[in-house]
Amino acid sequence: MIKSLMLTLDQDKFRFTPDGKVSVLDIIAALCPKDNPEMVWEEIILNNPEMYDYCEDFAYKDKVIKVIDGNGFYMLEKLLFRHLMQQWQEAI
Repeated sequence: MIKSLMLTLDQDKFRFTPDGKVSVLDIIAALCPKDNPEMVWEEIILNNPEMYDYCEDFAYKDKVIKVIDGNGFYMLEKLLFRHLMQQWQEAI
């Protein structure tokens, strides 16, 4: 059985694979704490389907989660920044 690691930083929990990949939804939850991570992920994938190229499925406990490596994190970070800027612009 493949083991995984959960790391807690402040209030945020991050699930890691044995080879260092991290859960997409955990990253979104940490960087966009006021948003629903699943909804943000759906919006990102809808507008940027190439993000799937950076993802892998990983069996974590009783479910499968999307995980990314460092390159995927870099891409996701840029897309989340756009998401937050868009929200900010809509709010003003």
